[in-house]
Amino acid sequence: MIRESRIDRVLNRLQAHFGSHVIIRPPASAAELAQLEALVGPMPRELMIFLITCNGLRVEVQDTKREQHLWHIEEILSCLLTAADPTIPAGFLPIRGDVTGQRDWLALSVNKAHGSVVRWDPWSPQSEIVASSFGAYVEAWTQYLTEQFQPNGTPTGGPAAAFDAKFVARTDETLRTLRSDSAIAAWLKGLEHPVSCGEGVE
Repeated sequence: MIRESRIDRVLNRLQAHFGSHVIIRPPASAAELAQLEALVGPMPRELMIFLITCNGLRVEVQDTKREQHLWHIEEILSCLLTAADPTIPAGFLPIRGDVTGQRDWLALSVNKAHGSVVRWDPWSPQSEIVASSFGAYVEAWTQYLTEQFQPNGTPTGGPAAAFDAKFVARTDETLRTLRSDSAIAAWLKGLEHPVSCGEGVE
């Protein structure tokens, strides 16, 4: 018996709710996966399942403030290899980015936070863990979209919630443990290095 993976479940749920408003890209090729793995090393199983199922996806909703889009390999590589961004922390792989510049990253460094998703903005001094794993992140993201938007992509009309750690923690019990860990808090503190700008900067 073949079990449906968590990635399959969330994709089916998105399609059942939004129909043609879900734009799913074709699966990543073996060459694309090899190129990404050569750069970042071994990737979590659920991310691999996602990429070989759909190499990125977009949900068309009527909200210009948030980018409802999970990145494909070409976007990931472009971000990691660009010289325009400040230094990206070691072991960080981008999976989503809003039009505001806010980005969510899969942490692949070998520490207690390995495999978790971190919200880190290279232009801001703040960073936080928003999900314990890629699968938990995508599951909560799907829950968020189906709660906040109707099948045609319009807002439900209820109170607008933020897709943040508080929202994800509703279904991600492991996240609560990670966020209370002092070693992880210290690691996150070490990521905080806002980029200087303004007078005196060349």
